[in-house]
Amino acid sequence: MPTTWIGRHDVFNVDSDFQALLFKSKVSGVLPIINNTAEPISIHISARQCIEITSELELVELDLTIAAGEMTNTPNFFSYEELKLSTESTGFLNFYSTNRRFECSIEPEPMLLFPRPLNPFSFIPDQTSNISGFAEKRQEEIQKYRGHVNFLKNYVCKQEAIIPADLYLQRQRLYERFKLESIMGSSLPAIPRIPLNLFSIWLTNPMDPKEPDPQMIEIAKTSAKNNRRSDGWNYYFLVQDPALLPKTIETLEGTDIQVVKFSDLLGTLEAESEFTECLAECKFGKASDILRAEALMKMGGGYLDIDLQVFHSLKPYFYAYHSLFGVEPMSEFIGNAFMASSPNHPIMREIIRLIKRNFVTKKSGKKKFYTEISSYEELNTILQTGPCVTTVAFHNAADRDENIDIAMPPEALYPGVSLRRPEYTLPTLSDRLNLTSATLHLWTKSWLQKKL
Repeated sequence: MPTTWIGRHDVFNVDSDFQALLFKSKVSGVLPIINNTAEPISIHISARQCIEITSELELVELDLTIAAGEMTNTPNFFSYEELKLSTESTGFLNFYSTNRRFECSIEPEPMLLFPRPLNPFSFIPDQTSNISGFAEKRQEEIQKYRGHVNFLKNYVCKQEAIIPADLYLQRQRLYERFKLESIMGSSLPAIPRIPLNLFSIWLTNPMDPKEPDPQMIEIAKTSAKNNRRSDGWNYYFLVQDPALLPKTIETLEGTDIQVVKFSDLLGTLEAESEFTECLAECKFGKASDILRAEALMKMGGGYLDIDLQVFHSLKPYFYAYHSLFGVEPMSEFIGNAFMASSPNHPIMREIIRLIKRNFVTKKSGKKKFYTEISSYEELNTILQTGPCVTTVAFHNAADRDENIDIAMPPEALYPGVSLRRPEYTLPTLSDRLNLTSATLHLWTKSWLQKKL
C-alpha cells in the first residue's frame, strides 16, 4: 500500500470507496466486523430485514460498539445499505472477501480500497487446451471464442497488416509495465492525466424521438453520484437537441449530469460528414461511435455507454493513466463502451482516422472486413466504427509520446459472473460483483434503434 497514494486525499476517498464496495458485493446474512484499532469503535449500520408475516423488507438502523481487538457478528440481515463509523470514532473501514464470506474490519490507518490489483491475466489466447472434458454449453462457448480469435488473427490483422503475435504481446507488455502493482510505487501527478470529464450519448430520430429507457437514466445518475461535480467532475449527456427529450431533462434536473447539445459543446467534428451520414440513416450506433471518439479527442475524459454503470470514483485511473481501455470478456476485441483518454491522444486520433478511412473504402466498393457483412447492421457497426476500430487503433497508436496507456482484462471494466475466460454469462445490477471491478456493462444494445 503506497503511502504516497493514501496521502492524496484529492484523489482517494476511503469512506466513499468502502460504501461502493459494500454496494457491489450485495452482502446478505451475517457480516463479521473486527476492530483492529486500540480503542472501542462505534459503528452505525443501515440494513434491510425480511418481515416474516408479510415477507416485506423493512429498513433497520443499528448501532454497535466493538471493543479493541474484538470481532462482532451483525444480525442476519437480508441486505446492507450502509456502514459508517460514528463521528467520535477514530478508524477506517476496510472491506474484503475470504474464500467463504465477506468480512469487514476497522483499521487504525486508511486502506487503499479502490483501485485494487487485478487477478493475474494473460492477453495471449490459449487455443491449445482440450475442451472434451467440458459440458456441451461450455464447449460451444470456447469454440465461439476461438472463432473470434481466429477472425481477429486471420482476417482483421491480415487486412490491417498487423502481426497477430505483436498485437497480443504489445497488450501484455503494456499491462505488465503499467498495471497497478507496477505503478503503485510511483507518485501520482499533481493534476489528472485524463481530465475529469465523463460523456454519455443518446441519439434518436428527430422526426419521431425515442427517449432513453428510465433504467438507463438511473444508471447514469448512479455513476454521477460516484463522480460528483463537487469533487471536480463534469458529466455531459450529449444529445442532438434537449427539446427532443423532455422526460429525460425532467428526470436529470437537479443532478450533476448536464444535458448538452453536442454541437454546442464540441463544435465541428473531424468526421463531420461521416457522422451526419449516420444520423441521416438512423444508424445511431455508428454515429455514437464517432461522437464518443470526437469528444475524448477534443476535451479528454471518459466515455460511458448509457448501459454502463460506474461503481467508484474513477479519479485513481484518471490520475494514473493517459488512456484506459478494457478487453471484452467473450472476445479479444478492446471495447468502446468504456474508454478514457487525455485530449488529442494518439489512440483517439487513430480511431477517427480509421473510421474516416473505412467510410471512404466502403463507398469505393472495395471488399474489406468492415464492408463485407453490411447486411448485418450490428456486426457491421462493430467492424466499421466500433470495437474492431478501437482494437486496431490501440495497437497502432498506444505507447507513443511517453503516454501511460493500458488495456485492462475484462475483470476491471467488462466483468462477467466469473473470472474465467471466455465468459458469456454477464452479471446484472442485482448480482454480486467482483470487488476489483470499476464498472459493469449490461450489453443491452440500446443503440440498435429501428429506422422509422
